[in-house]
Amino acid sequence: MQVTSVTPAEYASAFPETLSRYGSVEFNELNTPKCPDGVVYLLIRDEKGKVRFGLIGGWRGGRLRVPFSAPFGCIEERGVQRVDQWLEALSALRTWLGGRQLLITLPPPSYDRDGAIARQHLCLLSLGATQMFADYNYHFPLAQLDDAYLAGLDSRTRYNINLSMRKGFSFEAHSDARDTLLRRAYKIVHLNHTGLGYPVHMTEEDVVSTSRIIPMDAFFATREGEDVAAGIIYRPAPGVAQLIYWGDDLEHRPDFPMNFLAYNILRYYRDTAGIEVYDFGPSSTDGEPATGLCRFKQSLGGVLTPKVTLLY
Repeated sequence: MQVTSVTPAEYASAFPETLSRYGSVEFNELNTPKCPDGVVYLLIRDEKGKVRFGLIGGWRGGRLRVPFSAPFGCIEERGVQRVDQWLEALSALRTWLGGRQLLITLPPPSYDRDGAIARQHLCLLSLGATQMFADYNYHFPLAQLDDAYLAGLDSRTRYNINLSMRKGFSFEAHSDARDTLLRRAYKIVHLNHTGLGYPVHMTEEDVVSTSRIIPMDAFFATREGEDVAAGIIYRPAPGVAQLIYWGDDLEHRPDFPMNFLAYNILRYYRDTAGIEVYDFGPSSTDGEPATGLCRFKQSLGGVLTPKVTLLY
């Protein structure tokens, strides 16, 4: 197989649909200014010139990073490719890299479609890639949110949710949220994260501009007209709602507004046609778990899977 560098338009023509919106030309073009060392669009063709695979990566620190500004990325396959084709393509990619390295963070298994993530993960390992670390990623299969859901939670979590439901909070859900609603939610998130000493990697303008490419929903817990908790959720891939940011006003924390918000968000997506999985997102940094986040997401029924980062 042969690797060639192409224009964004050529890549978009070859891959009009990608595993997630993070692999789209539109998303990567939006974020290209964040990668001053350059962004490349690569197609991998077989001996007959047929496109089999593609990837978008950004150069940083002498490595080609996939993704260069997203929660995860992957090598796209055109149709379902065999393991031997993956191995041949990855070998061709190594030749193209010419001694440089690929650093790739794959989506967690909840995003796997037709086994594409598993195939590239295993084939990379077979060809000598090193797994640098695995982040702790939680997701929730929404079909499990039935009448027995609350009874199946641990007693403390069940108590917190039930208590929060009696504290006078109201729930607001806004599908396909845009500027005003996203700025309103971001204000609460930023207040929460800075108050707790957590980083906020995206600016308010980053969130607003990204909403023009990835559908976003905004959620609020309010009381007496005041926002006390908020969440910003992406819909980056078919069947998946992905938590990007959420948080509460710390002054209201004794009444558990986050439990109220989280429970109602899960119920909202359970009743939303086409959404099967709620991705709580990672609870670690470079493989080091934030045990409090792990505990909270697991307490709500989150299923833990690894989000791996490999060096090839």
